[in-house]
Amino acid sequence: MTVAVEPVLDTYDEVKKLLRWQFPGTGVLLMTASMYELRGEPFDAERFLALADAVKEKGTWFSPLKQSFRFSLAANLLTSTEEPEQALAEVVRLYEALRRYKFKQGTATYVTAMLLHKQADRDTPLEEHAERTQALYRGMKEKHPFLTGETDYPLAAMLEMRGGELEPLIERIEYFYKGMAERRLQKSNELQMMSHLLSLDDRHDDTEVLANAAAQLEHWKKAKLRLKPVHYPSLAMLALAVGADDVTAEIKAAEAALKKHKGLRWEQDWPLVHAVQLTIHDWLKDEEALRATLYTTIETVQEAQQTAMMAAVTAGVVVGGNSG
Repeated sequence: MTVAVEPVLDTYDEVKKLLRWQFPGTGVLLMTASMYELRGEPFDAERFLALADAVKEKGTWFSPLKQSFRFSLAANLLTSTEEPEQALAEVVRLYEALRRYKFKQGTATYVTAMLLHKQADRDTPLEEHAERTQALYRGMKEKHPFLTGETDYPLAAMLEMRGGELEPLIERIEYFYKGMAERRLQKSNELQMMSHLLSLDDRHDDTEVLANAAAQLEHWKKAKLRLKPVHYPSLAMLALAVGADDVTAEIKAAEAALKKHKGLRWEQDWPLVHAVQLTIHDWLKDEEALRATLYTTIETVQEAQQTAMMAAVTAGVVVGGNSG
């Protein structure tokens, strides 16, 4: 299987040219381009700019909506909703409601609001979703007080929306966290994110899920792919999508093709992250139901990773996670 990277690179070039005076960063540019590719939507520059401007108008002075996040949010709504302007208004309404339920101000709460808009059961009151998400978040924080932060909101919301008791879910997350930490992955927020993602697998028992993740780690190491905390969620995505199968040859080829592009040549982490996403996209072409589920998961990981990367750059760190 050869992963085609040219379509996403073509869109990347279009977006980069369009935003050349905005300086959103490589992560946002690649994220925006890949959303169109993953959903098979053509890039419409006029609609994209119009919605990005509408997003900006919704934000207060220090709001993430005034910053580069507006571009990835606009791309997300344009490629995943039939009425993106109405969806934007609803996301802002849900964000303001979540703030009343003690969610912190920032990008992660907007991502959570977007997930609730697209996935939440409309018969369940928002209050219940908010309370369950906060309860799950608090459970995570009790296990890892120095790791858990607002970037964990989106996956907490995604997990709670699947229903069921929260305490067994918290223990399941911890089982995966400890299992992968024993395999010498760095204890970090990214490892916690990995364990959250593995908990989305409801097709296999816990031991098989962990075995699939461990297999992906071994494939990754044997292929001598760069392994940093920012890549841990990618290992989880592979375990979710392909089980224990080895697709690292395809990933390496896709990463190499991405890094041949002059705008990505010196990027250390984003090309590999997106090579995994594109490989999964190709792998699942004939798995319609599974693919639909994974697309939403991929979006969440993209948003969460982008939030973490932006925070790391602000702190003067290229990539990484807190340990604890």
